[in-house]
Amino acid sequence: DSYGCKSGDWNYELEASDGDNAVRQTLCITVVNINDEPPIVTSPGTFAVDENQLVITTLEAIDGDGGLDAVTFSLEDDGTGDIANLKIDSATGALSFITAPDYETKTKYSVTVVASDGTYEARPLITININDVDDTAPEITVSGDNPVTVELGATYTDAGATAVDSDDDSPVVTSTSDVDTDIVGTYTVTYTATDNAGNSSTATRKVNVVDTTAPAVTVTGDNPATSELGDTYTDAGATATDASGAVTVVTTGTVDTDTVDSYTLTYTSADASGNVGTATRTVNVVDTTAPAVTP
Repeated sequence: DSYGCKSGDWNYELEASDGDNAVRQTLCITVVNINDEPPIVTSPGTFAVDENQLVITTLEAIDGDGGLDAVTFSLEDDGTGDIANLKIDSATGALSFITAPDYETKTKYSVTVVASDGTYEARPLITININDVDDTAPEITVSGDNPVTVELGATYTDAGATAVDSDDDSPVVTSTSDVDTDIVGTYTVTYTATDNAGNSSTATRKVNVVDTTAPAVTVTGDNPATSELGDTYTDAGATATDASGAVTVVTTGTVDTDTVDSYTLTYTSADASGNVGTATRTVNVVDTTAPAVTP
């Protein structure tokens, strides 16, 4: 380097002479970088984004003057109106949707990106293609009656459910149930259908466990029964069973063993649901004993 010039300068030695005498001088020329080039956007102009997501990409740009100025970003309508659903971070270039796109509604967006160094601008057109993804849950159909009624104590066999899905030929249907046919009440069977993309839907069936069956009453001992005139009649009673559990038996009617006749005893049993079961016994009071003759 010549004396007095900085590293990187262009330098020249100048000499002026009148033929006899000469003067030499060092000339230093410094080239100063000025802002005279627009930014350069290095990101591609087309992007593909799955529907239902907000993030698109982060655009990248460099200053055309070798990093002399910072580059900022903004959006400009390209005539499509798509700018209404797009936004960009001015400092980072992060481009995103305001509302997540839906492929079934719109498959492509476009917008002009303005990259500026404060003086000059680059204006590339950006196109965003929307990918169709499986975001539709299967449709479930409950098979058989809904609601369904089953008798207390009976065995309940569920008819199940089926499902169809536009993007999956065989969605999986599972079920959960709290049905207890030993207790009167309303129960729920829940069906869940899931496709291979993880979308799921549910449906339910109401199962009403009811008690419409009266207790079964069984007469104990002989029926009809026979009692001799004048004897004491002791009834053998009756028993009852019911799907709801233990029930009691009430006996009505009387037997007059002092009078030859046919009598009826009625046995009644009621369960908690108000169902009533009955049975009867016939008691015949007879006289088969001859008079006692005293001499």
